[in-house]
Amino acid sequence: MRVAVPLASLLAVLLLVAAACAGREEEEDPEVTACKQQCAGQRQFGAEERRYCVAACDEYGRMKRRREEDEGRRSTEKERDRCLHECRAGPRKPGCEQRCIDEYERATHQGTKTDDA
Repeated sequence: MRVAVPLASLLAVLLLVAAACAGREEEEDPEVTACKQQCAGQRQFGAEERRYCVAACDEYGRMKRRREEDEGRRSTEKERDRCLHECRAGPRKPGCEQRCIDEYERATHQGTKTDDA
């Protein structure tokens, strides 16, 4: 009996730490959170219907994230193309094309868009 209490408390602490770490990995989209809360609040839903509803909310969140990533990628590519077009129009500008390519590489590898174009 003496061993059971410390083991149980150790297990509880480990579960709390694991839950806290899992929560830090990725912040959930507020729309997905609201969707899940609506699923939980549906009194006419049974347990299986609630699970299906929550799964649909998760799928919506994944699709939204993918769409936003694709839009960001396209925006970065458009900026690169605009920059290259400006470099190629008119008189030759030494190093201009390389600057456009370097900015694009920085933006795509860091996942952020540079503002100094």
